Amino acid sequence: MSTNYELEVNRMKASGLKNRPIVSLNGGVKVGEVSDLTLDATNVQLSAILLTGHDGSSVVPYQAVRHIGPDAVTIDDSR
Repeated sequence: MSTNYELEVNRMKASGLKNRPIVSLNGGVKVGEVSDLTLDATNVQLSAILLTGHDGSSVVPYQAVRHIGPDAVTIDDSR
């Protein structure tokens, strides 16, 4: 059973992700920043992260996200 403290530690505001760096685990390079999120309203879950980078905007499917940390979002690949 989770305590209230554990629940609070695992929560994060979506607005707190805006402009957070997105780093590829393939090479450890910054590929852009979070510009927005898309939600799957049917399953009530995150479906993708919208990325803004040097090459414009792209969509990172949530399945490619490995970790959302306090300093960066890590993804599998930069492609």
